[in-house]
Parts: sequence; C-alpha cells; structure tokens
Amino acid sequence: MLKNLLELNKLPTALIVTNDMVAAGIILESKKRRIEIPNNLSIIGFNNDPIAEAMGITTVSLPLKDMGSQAFEYSSKKDITSPIKVSFSLLERNTVQ
Repeated sequence: MLKNLLELNKLPTALIVTNDMVAAGIILESKKRRIEIPNNLSIIGFNNDPIAEAMGITTVSLPLKDMGSQAFEYSSKKDITSPIKVSFSLLERNTVQ
C-alpha cells in the first residue's frame, strides 16, 4: 500500500486505515523509507488492539462486544430500519499531529 502511495505526485498527509495491524505495518514500512510519522504522515487505526498501545498508534476504539450484541439482537427483529447507535472514542497517541 505504501509503495502505491509513494508513486503519487503528492503524498497524503494522513491515512485512516482499516485496523491497528495495518497501521503498524505502514509505520514499520514508513521507517524503512524514511517517512517520519507523524511529521510527514499521520496514521489512525481502528480497534485499539494491543499493538496500538505498544507502538503508540492513534486509534478509534470501538465497543466490539456491544456491536456484536446489538447485531444479534437486531437480526431477530422484523423492523430493522431503525438506526443503531454506536459510541466510539479516539485515543490520541503518537501517530498524529
């Protein structure tokens, strides 16, 4: 992914990626290519996995157990048009400015 980004005329200033493991991989590859995180590129992951805390990755913490419970509850209902509200929190660490 980072290789494709480097082929662009202008590097993005920030990435929001699918999860913390992807964020960790981008950070490690960025170090090899001398891209400074967060000075040249900010990164935000998802899930607040242990690797995010260990590497200081800014992440969106989602209540996955609650989301699963809500999904199961709604799967048995006939009226599934009502919105599902999910709370989340941004845990700012070392990968954003």
